[in-house]
Amino acid sequence: MDTKRWQAELVTPEGQQVSVSEWNAVAEKDKPITREEPPLSAAQLKVIAVAPEWRAVVDSIPGNPEGKPGAESEMPPEVDGGAIRKTLVDLLPEGVEVVSQGGQESAYAYVVVDDGKGQSLVQINAQADMSDAAGDLYGDAEKLPDGTLVATSQAPGEKGGAGVVVWSVDTMRTDGFRVVISAFNSDAQHTDATRETPALTIEQLREIALSPKWADLV
Repeated sequence: MDTKRWQAELVTPEGQQVSVSEWNAVAEKDKPITREEPPLSAAQLKVIAVAPEWRAVVDSIPGNPEGKPGAESEMPPEVDGGAIRKTLVDLLPEGVEVVSQGGQESAYAYVVVDDGKGQSLVQINAQADMSDAAGDLYGDAEKLPDGTLVATSQAPGEKGGAGVVVWSVDTMRTDGFRVVISAFNSDAQHTDATRETPALTIEQLREIALSPKWADLV
């Protein structure tokens, strides 16, 4: 199996350039494949690439003709992947067994669960300081009394597995902390469906995404 590289690239009218890449291995070269596909979808890579924080970083690079001397910018804090995975496991409902689990060093984790009806992939992304992308991500999404935005979807899978569906809940709190959780009716996005629906319901996914425990990660 060859190493796969997925990339999103932004070039602004001002000449700023941001490139985001990912692989299905821990390094681009000379490392074994660790998964069938890279963890983030093309849409998720786009969200990262177009985040306005990167443009401030580009402008602050020394020697950049468009830069602003002395300007300071801060990168959004990364959320530890191990902590994301542990929190997800802790929040899973009773009656599901964790068959396998994994993720990245930051932002992303997954588990494969079995409720006695077959295996089901559950993956989660957690990112801080995403407020600037809220308009593009949520549109007319539900707004809770505390200001949290919630968008839900039930759609066909995007990775080619026959009959695969994905149920997702995408949330963003008022401080910009975003939690997106998705469940599949298969043990992987690229394999054929092994059950009619994912092991977790939309209501269970929503409960996990809105848990106050995520606030402990930032």
